[in-house]
Amino acid sequence: MHKYDKNLFWAIVIVVLIGTVMVYSASSTTSARKFGDPLFFLKRQIIRVIIGFGALYLGIKIDYHFWQKYAFWGIIAIGGLLFLPLIPQVAGIESIKGAQRWVKIFGSSTLQPAELAKFALVIFLAEECSKRQQILSDLKSGILPIIIPPAILITAILLQPNFGMVMGLLMVTASMLLVAGIPIKLFTYLGTPVAVSLSLLMISSEHAFLRLKSFFMDSDPLGDGYQAMQSMIALGSGGLLGLGLGQGKQKIFYLPESHTDFIFAVIGEELGLVGTMIVVLLFAYIAWRGIRIVFRAPDRFGAYLAFGITATFVFFALINLGVVTRLIPTTGIPLPFISYGGSQLVVHMFMAGVLLNISSVVKSPVNRQKLELVGEK
Repeated sequence: MHKYDKNLFWAIVIVVLIGTVMVYSASSTTSARKFGDPLFFLKRQIIRVIIGFGALYLGIKIDYHFWQKYAFWGIIAIGGLLFLPLIPQVAGIESIKGAQRWVKIFGSSTLQPAELAKFALVIFLAEECSKRQQILSDLKSGILPIIIPPAILITAILLQPNFGMVMGLLMVTASMLLVAGIPIKLFTYLGTPVAVSLSLLMISSEHAFLRLKSFFMDSDPLGDGYQAMQSMIALGSGGLLGLGLGQGKQKIFYLPESHTDFIFAVIGEELGLVGTMIVVLLFAYIAWRGIRIVFRAPDRFGAYLAFGITATFVFFALINLGVVTRLIPTTGIPLPFISYGGSQLVVHMFMAGVLLNISSVVKSPVNRQKLELVGEK
């Protein structure tokens, strides 16, 4: 076994540390006002960071082939877990802002099962695509066994509802299928009804429709368009170098969820264009190291798994950045590794650990080709 990709490891560490600092900066005033302790959210985040590093270590140490054995049962188990938030008596928590996405674990701590779905989905798709790659042009035996379990998973998330998560998971699924070699014609036949159905569901949902209306018609700046408007003000106020760490104004009374979904806006206001570019470049660097691992993976399963994990980081980061910069309608997706929240942080750090584990057993493309030729003989 080779050493894992230390450059990727330190990039992850830096992003997490930036997130921890910015969570404190974005939440201290709110914490003091609501809980009488400016360190309230920071203390909780530090505990989650510690757990996250434990998950990262676990992901690095366990051979990634271990997860291959439980790909099918894993996605079934997580699919069942996703229905628990829909039963308040079981979940132990009522809906929050019209959404039922969380399950109480102990005390005030909660778990968002949809975050676990990211890893379950990627593992399942990596296993099935590597196993059925030669028959991906066959709908019955090649494609349907691959897409039915994820479809059930995504349906459960739609019921919560969580359209942002669904969009991210669909993007990961589509990219993995395309990389695996699904014919474009068949992909179009399958993707078109999915896109139409999702659009109709979003229009029929009052909450989602109002956000779409506010985005496309630039209406209701004090209602459904309020967060996006305040986010743009925060980003514009930062200028090149920002107002200074802790000096942002929007987070105090104007920008809701400033330490969670809109933390990038706080980075822009306090650290300016330079700060936001550093964050974007760090994610780009993580993506590059991930793709590098994809091409150097020793087997198809490892390559698809590395690609799926990298795609998860990239797509969910892009969705969050798109919302904060008002390029897409508002949706409740946190910025990976940076936003406040235990479920997303721990799951993403664990997935990063699995990616690092794949990097520790990579071989050069030449050697991998030789191994495949030997296997064929």
